[in-house]
Amino acid sequence: MNCVKGGLQPIRLLVTRSATTAVGAGGRIRAAPLPSRKSQEDFDFDHQRSVERETISHLGTLDFVVGKENVIFLGPPGTGMTHLAPVLGIRACKAGHRFTTAAQ
Repeated sequence: MNCVKGGLQPIRLLVTRSATTAVGAGGRIRAAPLPSRKSQEDFDFDHQRSVERETISHLGTLDFVVGKENVIFLGPPGTGMTHLAPVLGIRACKAGHRFTTAAQ
């Protein structure tokens, strides 16, 4: 997904720590601006070969949250950014974080 030429659509993920409440992960997921509720397992890595499975798996560990780093998916339309951003958002919500995009 590293693309430098025109037609790029960045999606910036913002994840913050949220106090655990009775509503829990389900409430955080419902409150998050997620365009879909897909899983990493639903992503077709064979169809989109420019996406590195290992990189996405590493992002799924949420190490970038602990390191207070941002994640930006950058690529032309059709490369899976809109699928993969919610995947990380759902994982973050389940881990006790709130999720939003830079557009929010």
